[in-house]
Amino acid sequence: MTLSPRRPLFVVAAAVLGVLTLAGCARDAESAPTEPSSPAASAAATPAATPTETPAPPEHTLAFGGDCANVLGADGLTELLGEGASPIEMAGWPDTAVGTLGGIDCRWMADSARGTDGPGSLTLQVYPMGSVPVELRDEVASTRCDPSYDALICRQGRAAADVWLIASILGGMDGSPAAEEEWFLDQVLDLAERRVGTFPAPQRLAAQDTWWKTNTDCEELGQRMGLEELMGQGYRTGWWEGNPEEQWEFRLAASQGVESLCQWFPDYGQAGAADQALGITTLRSFPGGAWDDALFVGGEPIEVDGAERAVRREHDIVASDGENVVSVSRISDIATAEDFLARFLRTQQD
Repeated sequence: MTLSPRRPLFVVAAAVLGVLTLAGCARDAESAPTEPSSPAASAAATPAATPTETPAPPEHTLAFGGDCANVLGADGLTELLGEGASPIEMAGWPDTAVGTLGGIDCRWMADSARGTDGPGSLTLQVYPMGSVPVELRDEVASTRCDPSYDALICRQGRAAADVWLIASILGGMDGSPAAEEEWFLDQVLDLAERRVGTFPAPQRLAAQDTWWKTNTDCEELGQRMGLEELMGQGYRTGWWEGNPEEQWEFRLAASQGVESLCQWFPDYGQAGAADQALGITTLRSFPGGAWDDALFVGGEPIEVDGAERAVRREHDIVASDGENVVSVSRISDIATAEDFLARFLRTQQD
């Protein structure tokens, strides 16, 4: 998706602690008799401990200044996808979790009218090294292809200075990367690596105890939200088709506590299922995601109990309690949308 350019953030230096030096004086042992020191005198002579200040956490900083135009540059993008390549907007699918980790998620497509000898599209994500566990880095240290719905996604990652780069493209359907796919992903990573050092080092947002938890059992959450009232008896929990939770990017976000994902839908085998207030409904929660003001730009404000702000956008509805964010696939009836989000927010206050 296309990220809206975000203002670069700069890392705050830690505070320097001063040292207090105390001096004392001694009495002349020959001019006066030695007296045993009293506890009060000993206490007075002992320097007071200097209070230790807790350093401020590094300031949240997005990779490449939060602007996908910086990642490959115009010439690099043309080299990879040809003239006329343009950003892809993933409408209704926010990249907030990537940004919370200090990362950036960039997607481009070739100009189909001009054609290209390589892939028709490209995704490149960049994260601070500390945001990506070693085991997930190892998975994509060489080119790897995995199924996604009815397609195959080939990924390859690489360490570059203090960041982790991961590029992905659509691959062939035989399940193994071809030589041309490996070559192309290498070229992408080479171009991005050369530009890494020209921007401030990224830094993830420091987690807080007040962030929502991501170890969500979606079936239990649906029960607590009372979704039977909105979807009818026997509504289903799970994915209508495919499962994005299996993909590398979501597993990273879930492992770092910055996103959870649930989907529910009526039991369409029962009479009247199509008449329920809700159909297939996808909910994504982003602990700590309220930093992402772009989620609320241009949306139609709505009122949701328990939310500091909420908007209805073209493809989804977003609400925030002031620190965390929830996004739900667009619900056409505004009253139902407000009710759904209020139900979710109440579960986070229990």
